[in-house]
Amino acid sequence: MAAGDIQYEYAFWLLPVSKNATAAITKGDVVSLPNGRKCTTGDGGPFGVAIADIVNGEDMKGKVLFKGAIDVVANGVINQFTYLKPAANGRVESATKIAVAVPSGATPVTSTAAQPDLTESGSIPPDGLVGSNLDPAAQAGDIITILLGA
Repeated sequence: MAAGDIQYEYAFWLLPVSKNATAAITKGDVVSLPNGRKCTTGDGGPFGVAIADIVNGEDMKGKVLFKGAIDVVANGVINQFTYLKPAANGRVESATKIAVAVPSGATPVTSTAAQPDLTESGSIPPDGLVGSNLDPAAQAGDIITILLGA
């Protein structure tokens, strides 16, 4: 198996609209669809995976899988059945749960406006989610099968 190979050849969707690449993309790279380039840490998605090499400026239509099972490259150790987020250079890594902490200190506070309640809104995690993996990765560079958008 190689990065970019589609697994389970049913229920997969290729990018059906035109979008030009803004940088060279290699087969198996996780692609930031809004940016038209391989993903990097902190990208918010949505994501796809290149099923062929794509040159800078080339239309990605039909060359990027955005729903289905596909092989990608892990950025490090990943347990099986883990949510994945984008990593540097078109790879994936384990996503972590969002945590919110209210800072505390020794300064007396007499105003309710000094430490307001936190308000959370939105539904996209800060790093975006690429999907979830079916295989574990023992080390960086391992090729694993993921479910995009799952």
